[in-house]
Amino acid sequence: MEIGTVEGSVNTERFSFEAHRDVEKFDFVTVKANTEESEWLLAQINEVEKKPISDSNGPERYKTVADASIIGYRYKGMLKKPRSVIEPDSIVYYADQKLISDVLGLDESGLYMGHLVTNPDISIYLDSEELYKHFAVLAKTGYGKSYTVSVMVEELLEQGYPVVVIDPHGEYSSIGFENQELNGEMKKRFGIKPRGFPVKEFSTNTMLNEGAESLSFSSKNLSAKEIQQVVPTNLTNSQLGVLYTALKDLKEREEYTFNDVIEKCMAQDSKAKWNLVNILETVRDAGIFSEEPTGLKNLVERGKASVINLRAVDPDEQEIVVFKLAKEMFELRKRGELEPFIMILEEAHNYVPEKGMGKAVCSDILRKVASEGRKFGLGIGVISQRPANVAKNILSQCNTQIILRVTNPNDLKAISKSFEGVTTQVKNSITGLQTGVGLVLGKEYPILTNIRPRKSKHGGTTQTLDREEVKEEINSEKVLGDEEEFEEEEEEEFVEIEEDDAEVLEGFSGDASDSEEKEGPTVEVYSPPINIMEVEGFHDGKKVLYPVWEIMTNVGKVAVDGIEGKIIDKKLNLTESAEKVLSSMDDFSSKAKIADKTGMSISKVDKILGQLDELEMIVIKDNLYKRIEGILKYPRNRIDSKDISKVDERISEEEAEKKAAKYLDSEVKRSELVYKMYYRKRKNVYDPYIGEEL
Repeated sequence: MEIGTVEGSVNTERFSFEAHRDVEKFDFVTVKANTEESEWLLAQINEVEKKPISDSNGPERYKTVADASIIGYRYKGMLKKPRSVIEPDSIVYYADQKLISDVLGLDESGLYMGHLVTNPDISIYLDSEELYKHFAVLAKTGYGKSYTVSVMVEELLEQGYPVVVIDPHGEYSSIGFENQELNGEMKKRFGIKPRGFPVKEFSTNTMLNEGAESLSFSSKNLSAKEIQQVVPTNLTNSQLGVLYTALKDLKEREEYTFNDVIEKCMAQDSKAKWNLVNILETVRDAGIFSEEPTGLKNLVERGKASVINLRAVDPDEQEIVVFKLAKEMFELRKRGELEPFIMILEEAHNYVPEKGMGKAVCSDILRKVASEGRKFGLGIGVISQRPANVAKNILSQCNTQIILRVTNPNDLKAISKSFEGVTTQVKNSITGLQTGVGLVLGKEYPILTNIRPRKSKHGGTTQTLDREEVKEEINSEKVLGDEEEFEEEEEEEFVEIEEDDAEVLEGFSGDASDSEEKEGPTVEVYSPPINIMEVEGFHDGKKVLYPVWEIMTNVGKVAVDGIEGKIIDKKLNLTESAEKVLSSMDDFSSKAKIADKTGMSISKVDKILGQLDELEMIVIKDNLYKRIEGILKYPRNRIDSKDISKVDERISEEEAEKKAAKYLDSEVKRSELVYKMYYRKRKNVYDPYIGEEL
């Protein structure tokens, strides 16, 4: 269809034309080529504007002028740019589907990612073999990064490729269940049907991730180099001396374990052994190493995804897990003992940080895989919301990229430096992309793509729910509510109580701000069940409000001290079994008593207690166990603070969110300033949450 006429000067890169019909930015158009190799050139509209028509004798009129970049033409399988200019006054036409598909090289045998934004009749495909040359999916949080990766995983599995996903937030196991929210219109529009895919889930923490199989690595016959690689700190020369001496003695045995290494270190007469043993015990107690390790060959199987669920696993331990997986699976792949496979790294900035952003235990091996993996059939997927924090030599080796919305200037700069074809125009487009729309780079030309809906269930918005509850809803074919509905369910119930009048006081720490307003601001306070009139010496005590940042993340909530910035309480989304164990503890309880109350075996109770201890949710005394209670168990009361002394927070909301995110290794959903209430009389302070004078 004819849409306009070329006007003004033309060159081999671009031209302008007066549009006689409605045209839009990013539309594909075509003009006659001035070459014997092809009849038509494909071009894309960069910008559309209205220009006034000079006519002094009549009313002001306008014309539509579009600026277009020449993409080129396909000749003998290659995309070529013209070397001669088109004729002035050439007719401009809408490009048809065949021309667009041929020139852009859209192979229908590839991975079906969605539709061309400007032409929904044209499907976009990725070359699956190109992913072994590594790929990247980059976007700011909330703009479809994990969703897009899941679409890629679905396509890979459907075509029989093995995939291993490093999943820090427990989002990808939902690929195993069909998308029950996929309506008839979307099915027809994108030509897809809901389905689940074969998934195996593994984790080093099977308490919080109860549906997962245990993941561990061999603790036998570790060398000094291997031990140095997995400890979370650099060992001193003295510590290395102790370690080498211990291993020298152990090498006389045919087989030795990690515990044997610790015992040999302890037996030496050196002061350096104490810190070394402490470091080694920390690694051992993480549960990453075992005398009965997971068979890594079971993780790679055609048409199946192995999800390494690291939800609520300590960041240092995550690095060790990724290091061991990458190192051992790369060696197995080089020896031909594993099928070619693709490893996807969610939150890649944590595992291969840019220089100056710290160093992860797994950084070196991942850099090696990035530089050599394609030769041995091991592809890496780099997924991140902070491209500026990812090592540039890793990003630059990703032949295929999908860029969704990114607005941070540092991230945009990192993208433009790492990938070819990211022009100023492309950078400007990236900042304005809508959710679920991405620029696919790696073809000869950037393609604006509307990512298709998932065939499987999306797990990215359900991670605040207990995993068992999610599975129950999926198994009973119920549709989970959206994130906003869930947040309404999570809203705390406010307890309305009457507050006695109180005098204006000095701050609890000598650093308070007194209100002079007649009507003070309403604040929220954790409300312990107490009658201060019955507390001797404090019946006329003065109230002091102490700040606490309550941070909600994908795996639960934490309370951060608003003055000192310490984590003072947490409420995690535990499995039903873990919650049963916790609720069974009236006071200090024995394992037998807990097992009797919960109906679980002693061995299962013992395992859960060990993991609860690692999460610092219980205290152990004389082989008895007690739940640690904090302020988050109390209801919140909304009160008027005009007559109550209030301590100003010193830790900002941003600082508190960073601490919470790092502590739980999870993304922050929301934060709120809440207060603890103390009673003060002269220099004495009473804590109603523990029922004691401080």
